Amino acid sequence: MVILKFWNEGEIRLDDYVLVNITEDKRTSLLNKNSFLEDKYRIDKDVYMVKNDLFFTMSKILAPKEKIDSMILYHSNSSILIIPTKSHAFWNGKPVEPEKYKII
Repeated sequence: MVILKFWNEGEIRLDDYVLVNITEDKRTSLLNKNSFLEDKYRIDKDVYMVKNDLFFTMSKILAPKEKIDSMILYHSNSSILIIPTKSHAFWNGKPVEPEKYKII
């Protein structure tokens, strides 16, 4: 189990782990990014967090040597954080319990 500590200091950063920006990845064009912007995923103003293992499974298949603990995607002036399902998350020092995101 991983404990992910995110901070918003003008830009979002992650303590002790790797946060990868996937905004420009061509595969994200297949996603309905607006589906991430539902209120149930909101953890702060213009910040959303979801749990989903498929993103991490695909990243291991396509880049097995690259270490990725969390991902960020920017859309419509919002930040979308994607974390593995077996992780705990903190946002600016407070625990958050993100909802599982279902692609299908």
